[in-house]
Amino acid sequence: MVGISVTVVLLVISAVSIFFVVKLRRLNRSLEMRIAARTEELAVANERLRSVNEELEKLSVLDELTQIPNRRGFDSILEKAWGMSIRSKKPLSLIFVDLDRFKEVNDNHGHLTGDEYLKVVASTLQSVAQRSGDTVARLGGDEFACVMYETTEDGAAHVAEAMRERLEKLTISFDGGELKFPVSIGVASLIPEQGLDPAVLIALADTALYKAKETGRNQVVRASEL
Repeated sequence: MVGISVTVVLLVISAVSIFFVVKLRRLNRSLEMRIAARTEELAVANERLRSVNEELEKLSVLDELTQIPNRRGFDSILEKAWGMSIRSKKPLSLIFVDLDRFKEVNDNHGHLTGDEYLKVVASTLQSVAQRSGDTVARLGGDEFACVMYETTEDGAAHVAEAMRERLEKLTISFDGGELKFPVSIGVASLIPEQGLDPAVLIALADTALYKAKETGRNQVVRASEL
């Protein structure tokens, strides 16, 4: 009888142990599933957050009207191109474009017409500067720029003249009338070196642009000609 009682007790203990082991395994499995689901939710949330941050960063360097880089975007692009040019020892060129008498367009025909004018200019400049190393940006108002990696002044001047000619042939219609797109353009180029600042290239292109406007407008002036 004692032996039978011991056996019964052992069987009960064994059954209880198995019950708790099975229950524990089920709890572990449930916990693992919850952890996996939570991990997936966090991964999705992190991906959405990354996507939102990327979009915000993109918007911060994009001109809302023309959908090309703004001044902040231009500064970043020029800085990166400057560093690449230092390493490659290749020329970096900069084109500055200013719309001639754009203020008259806004004053006489309204800002909606002026906005359409700017969008056409941005699109046209991009259609001319199509190489992977060329980037067109709007610096603000009626001023645009084009950064050209691994491009000599001759090459940049050729592109600048193509921009001017393409824009000169365009017209925008309004109330039965037409507007033309004359522009003044300054071109500068140099081979960046350690110790030089991108502001040097900007100053050269700006000086050339000022000369283009000062001496008749609707023309391309090279910094090397000054």
